Amino acid sequence: MARKGKNVEDEPQEPVAAGRWLPVEEELLATCYVAVSEDNNVGSKWHTLNANCQKFNAAYKRAKRLGKSGENDVDYLKRAQSIYRDEHRGVAFSQEDAWAVLRFHPKWDAPEQVDLTGDVPGASQEDLFGHDARPRPPGKQRPPIKANPTQRRATVEVARRPEIRELNGQELL
Repeated sequence: MARKGKNVEDEPQEPVAAGRWLPVEEELLATCYVAVSEDNNVGSKWHTLNANCQKFNAAYKRAKRLGKSGENDVDYLKRAQSIYRDEHRGVAFSQEDAWAVLRFHPKWDAPEQVDLTGDVPGASQEDLFGHDARPRPPGKQRPPIKANPTQRRATVEVARRPEIRELNGQELL
């Protein structure tokens, strides 16, 4: 059941610092969020739209990777449509407008994973690159691991117990 809310245009607007919202704007945002998040129809449509756009985006990235010199976005789009249609039993991708909105959004478009293990038979990413496959930027060292204060306190308390000191003394001999 929709609740009738305040009309933002009817209220006097006071200048607000950059990045701050008026209380009426925050209320409107919260109301819209609740209305959309509780609507099962919207959630189901979003799930389908998101899945289709993710699949098409993968096809587009592949098309761009296969691109030749002199090709542009229109050529990549045509190739991506062809790839998508081939992978989805002849069904064309029909949600290009939604994909065009989503494709540049950093929270939606994950960076492409590069798998180089195919070049070296039997090798894993860790075999090839060690524990961290992405090198740190020059001049940036890994921060030292800070000891957990409760863990340090527990270690000191255990070391004070006589039976532990005896055990430590026996192991050292």
